[in-house]
Amino acid sequence: MNAWTGSDFTSYPFATQNMKDYFNLMSIYLDATYFPKLDRYDFMQEGHRLEFSDATDINSPLELKGVVFNEMKGVMSDPSSLFSQRMQEGLYSSTTYHHNSGGEPKSIPDLTWEQLRNFHKTHYHPSNSFTFTYGDLPLEPQLAFINENALKRFDRI
Repeated sequence: MNAWTGSDFTSYPFATQNMKDYFNLMSIYLDATYFPKLDRYDFMQEGHRLEFSDATDINSPLELKGVVFNEMKGVMSDPSSLFSQRMQEGLYSSTTYHHNSGGEPKSIPDLTWEQLRNFHKTHYHPSNSFTFTYGDLPLEPQLAFINENALKRFDRI
């Protein structure tokens, strides 16, 4: 499962030529998007955590680690990405577009598990989303599947 984020969206693409796989994948993606566990330990693995630089030596220095933290350090070490982000901050300073969608590496350690959960609860709602499908499958069964597996579990806001 993979995703990519922008200042005002997250996309979860998948593709298959097999109808059974298609609905299995859609089920997984709907569940992960709208009903994620957001477990504290997953947050520590994916977001940020401290680790000993030598896992066998508790006296070794602590290092900041995490999948997202390391990805964003890589992204922001690229001059082109850094320039683009700083330009967006200047041009769109009063909009959501000034935010770094993956997180500023220096700010990622400030994010708490509770903040992540509250952000998801606030923003990841069907009333605040679009679902796109593409292909030659009939539309009605797809819409029924999406409704049954996600939409009917929410109230409109």
